Amino acid sequence: MASRTGAAVVLAGEADDAAVRAVDVSLDDRGRPSFTLSTAEGHVPVALRVSGRHQVGNALLAAAVARAAGMPLAEVGAALGEVTLVSTRRMDVFDRPDGVTVIDDSYNANPASTAAALRALVAIGQGRRQIAVLGYLAELGERERDGHEEVGRLAAELGVDLVVVVSDAAAGIHDGATSVAHWGGDSVLVTDQAAALGWLREQLRAGDVVLVKGSRYRTWDVVDGLRVLDGSAKGGEVVTR
Repeated sequence: MASRTGAAVVLAGEADDAAVRAVDVSLDDRGRPSFTLSTAEGHVPVALRVSGRHQVGNALLAAAVARAAGMPLAEVGAALGEVTLVSTRRMDVFDRPDGVTVIDDSYNANPASTAAALRALVAIGQGRRQIAVLGYLAELGERERDGHEEVGRLAAELGVDLVVVVSDAAAGIHDGATSVAHWGGDSVLVTDQAAALGWLREQLRAGDVVLVKGSRYRTWDVVDGLRVLDGSAKGGEVVTR
């Protein structure tokens, strides 16, 4: 798009030709990235406090704007390290007392953001059982079926252990996951959020990592239920296909 504007263009990313660049990216056990922020002015270390490999790109764009506005590079690196979550239900990682880790990214969803969340689940859940609770992805128009199947296939290809698909509206995720022949995991289709929560309460064990993701309101009740250790879900059923 740079050729279509008369404005000054600053490229930010991990490519060699980026003016604001991240190198030596690594993730800690909570999926929080660290990297070296590299510009023509020099290099500074950055350790983000938010989870997800995709946050590197977000941080670089913020850094590019800050540098263009005249903020010194050292201050940019320090400021990025202070960024914390403001909105709820967006990559909020928390541990339950029973040893289960939950990734609450249930505020909204589309295929791209769900792909990023799934990759975060795999990074955080290394060596642990990984469960993705995925709801309907709204406003996809003609791509609705393909978009859901794409998400399911990616979950299987990434090696997620269990996929819990919430509602018939999201059934394409289940179909996409089960279409991957070499996948060693499993997918279940449940009728509603109550059924998903009931299934999780019966199946979760210490050490599991659970991602909850869906378009607004589609999976919120699941996360809220996972914040409570006791109680039982009512209604709904698990459907196997």
